Amino acid sequence: MGIMCVLPLPIKTGITYSDGMRWSRLHKKGQEADEEIALFKLAENEITGNDISALDQRQMESLIKSKEAEFRYYGYYYFYQYHKSNKNDKEMQAALQAIEELKDKVSALIQEDCKITETL
Repeated sequence: MGIMCVLPLPIKTGITYSDGMRWSRLHKKGQEADEEIALFKLAENEITGNDISALDQRQMESLIKSKEAEFRYYGYYYFYQYHKSNKNDKEMQAALQAIEELKDKVSALIQEDCKITETL
């Protein structure tokens, strides 16, 4: 474990990087740090069962701005969940469209993790 923190190798395990690389991304500040923080806060909200309609949209936007398709996919997924919870059909449909466009760029595991009940 200590080696992974010392060596910030850009190795991904699913959507997240190794511990060392995540530490490095957090300390670089900017977009990469925003992505790591947003992913943590959004996952924390989901795990704790907090109300998604009260989430800060800036966290989702940080993921949507990412260069990486996996982060964008999760950003749009949470954006979809947020607008579904707030009964904003127009924004929910826009998120669904973006998710559909990203499907071929992310793994089946990520798609399975993001349960979507509506269709376009």
